[in-house]
Amino acid sequence: MKPHILKTEIRRVFSGGGMKTAILVGVVIVVLEFVMVTWPAATFDPYTQYPDGDWGVPYQLWISWLGGDSPISLPAYLYRLLLPVLAALPFSTSYATDVSSGYIRQIAIRADKRRYLLSKMFGVWFGGGLAAVLPLVISFLAAMTVLPMRGPHRMVNTIVGSNQIFGELYADTPLLYLFLFSLMIFAFCGAMALIGLFISLYVQQPFLVLITPFTLYLGADIVARRLDPIHADSFLPMQFLHPNQWMVGRPDIVFGEMFLLILIFGGGFYLIASRRDTI
Repeated sequence: MKPHILKTEIRRVFSGGGMKTAILVGVVIVVLEFVMVTWPAATFDPYTQYPDGDWGVPYQLWISWLGGDSPISLPAYLYRLLLPVLAALPFSTSYATDVSSGYIRQIAIRADKRRYLLSKMFGVWFGGGLAAVLPLVISFLAAMTVLPMRGPHRMVNTIVGSNQIFGELYADTPLLYLFLFSLMIFAFCGAMALIGLFISLYVQQPFLVLITPFTLYLGADIVARRLDPIHADSFLPMQFLHPNQWMVGRPDIVFGEMFLLILIFGGGFYLIASRRDTI
């Protein structure tokens, strides 16, 4: 890829309204988390709540932010539910926009077709991953300002164990655990954003491009739960893309699904678009 083509696509990721919308949605979720979970945890006083002396353990940072909160709480559930939308918003519709606006014809004069397509795929993947991870980063930094960083307490401040993905790192090096898990979310959600890019080969309406990844994501969750309710959580992105894991971790499934998304939707987009006479 010629560097200037890739740089242009990355600049378009950040300058477009899609990324701004994704950030706005993410910030709303973070604010909900802070108001409903983080601040109450920061102002909780076990000495007054348990006057008889059974003080328990004060709340700590690790369970009082968006990625450490219970996955069934409202903000955490909204985050998991909207992940494919957040991923698709920044750049998944850009190919359809390039075609309809005539921008793609201008690219044909200045750039090699395959380099443009590869740059487009990278931009969609990068923008999708970044939009998905930003709410976690913002929430964690906000929680750090009001909650102690000691711990995590092995008994009550987490359900992440050694049988979860990267779980063996959590108790002793939680920051490393969160960094690696965030990278996994980044990569997986970037792969999900490629679904919208592939759909844009056939659909010009931005709404349909954005809603298709969400429909597949939610549909897979509903179908899998009906077919195998006991083991479904380990196979579903809606469940395993949350740092406060509660199912047995299966990294082979996570990275296998990510590879299939890239192969089917990324590879499919490249093969079909490269054979078209659009540019």
